[in-house]
Amino acid sequence: MAASRCTIEAQAKINLALRIQRRDSNGYHPLETLFLRLELADVLSVEISTDERSIICAADLGPAEDNLAFAAASSFARETGWPEGWVIRLEKHIPMGAGLGGGSADAGAVLRCLNRMAPTPISAERLIALGSSLGADVPFMTSEYAFAFGLGYGERLTRMETPEQRRVALLVPHFAIETAAAYAWFDEQGEVRTDRAAWDLTNVGWANLGPLVENDLQAVVAVHHPEVVRGVELLRNAGARVAAMTGSGSVVFGIFPAGTEPAKISVPAGWNLIWTQTAASVVQPQPMG
Repeated sequence: MAASRCTIEAQAKINLALRIQRRDSNGYHPLETLFLRLELADVLSVEISTDERSIICAADLGPAEDNLAFAAASSFARETGWPEGWVIRLEKHIPMGAGLGGGSADAGAVLRCLNRMAPTPISAERLIALGSSLGADVPFMTSEYAFAFGLGYGERLTRMETPEQRRVALLVPHFAIETAAAYAWFDEQGEVRTDRAAWDLTNVGWANLGPLVENDLQAVVAVHHPEVVRGVELLRNAGARVAAMTGSGSVVFGIFPAGTEPAKISVPAGWNLIWTQTAASVVQPQPMG
């Protein structure tokens, strides 16, 4: 009997590195980025329906049609002709507007759940292509990769050997940042760097990741929100081996060496501190009857 319901943990991500390229003929900035999943995750379920298309969440997600998880289900239905309807239930744990890929994680999780339940599943390549139409983070979140190098709009992924798990501190500011705003600031104030060496992604691990950690959006976001720089400093002072803003912000992350105890972090007023770990693998969908 085919499953009619599927649950999954939709894991967050950080961008260990994010390089912004010149605008292309479509007016968008291609990216070069190192994606790494975290254990921090939203909890999501998808139930197949014949007469309803909805998303249920205690958090205010706005209109269903504007939600990436709902859009993912719609895209899958258009691509495959199945299902007629669905009910998505979402328990949010990943902060929104944070650069942690929460909405993209939910979208990728919905695609993976539906494909697991589908009478005729599509290939991993087609599923990732569906994700690429939804946003630059969604292909990675749709993949089975815990660690990957992404090019273009995130759709060209190279799987990399997942590094050993490390403890991660996430400092969540009192403000969120819209991705569109961060890129607009970059266009106004940032410079596309052409002086950097090509990526050396051979044998990438914690011993040599430090020099790769950079984010081209961090400096321009810090002009509008200088607190970001302070957050990075706090994490480094606490013993983080690497620390930076993730994605378009606003969260800053710090990754701590194995076997060390972080110093106390003085969390600024109005900020939150979330402890998690880098992920060892991608959580699999769990279909139910």
